[in-house]
Amino acid sequence: MSKISKDHTYLVDTNYWSPLNNNEDNNDEENKDEINMIKHTTPVTEQKSNKWTRRVAKRRQHRIIIDSGATSHFMSEDLDLPMEGTSNKEVYLPNNAKLRTSRRTKLPFDNLTNAAREADVLPGLKRSLLSVNKLSEEGYTTIFHPREDGVTIHREGTITITTIEPPVLTGEKSSKAKLWTI
Repeated sequence: MSKISKDHTYLVDTNYWSPLNNNEDNNDEENKDEINMIKHTTPVTEQKSNKWTRRVAKRRQHRIIIDSGATSHFMSEDLDLPMEGTSNKEVYLPNNAKLRTSRRTKLPFDNLTNAAREADVLPGLKRSLLSVNKLSEEGYTTIFHPREDGVTIHREGTITITTIEPPVLTGEKSSKAKLWTI
């Protein structure tokens, strides 16, 4: 079964890249755990304001995936960020499919530098991706904490990491590479 978009065709069955796959209800056990973690709910009120207020409300609901394998920040069209110009990057997916970006934008995080906020809009992307690689190239340190303790991103020169044992694994990223290897 094929899914056809503007510029590409890919097999739905072989598309295992989760940000493009919107089958969030497939894993009942995982969803059950997420549902059990909810402590309280906030009532949703119908938006009766103008389109800009609705867009801001929609942005607040949108979550961005932190991706250590993304070479750049890729935003979905759903986020509806302001256009900064056109973009024509080719993005290769794990299933060998290719997508093409449509425009440039800026991430809505004012506490990042302008260069770290640069992103591309990728039509067809269901979940936006924040690139650890892009943040690293701009001097930020990303720390993935164990289990559900989250992730933190720090400005260059603002943290000191002290260890009491040598690392269990080490990796590298050469100056021409976009990703790290072990």
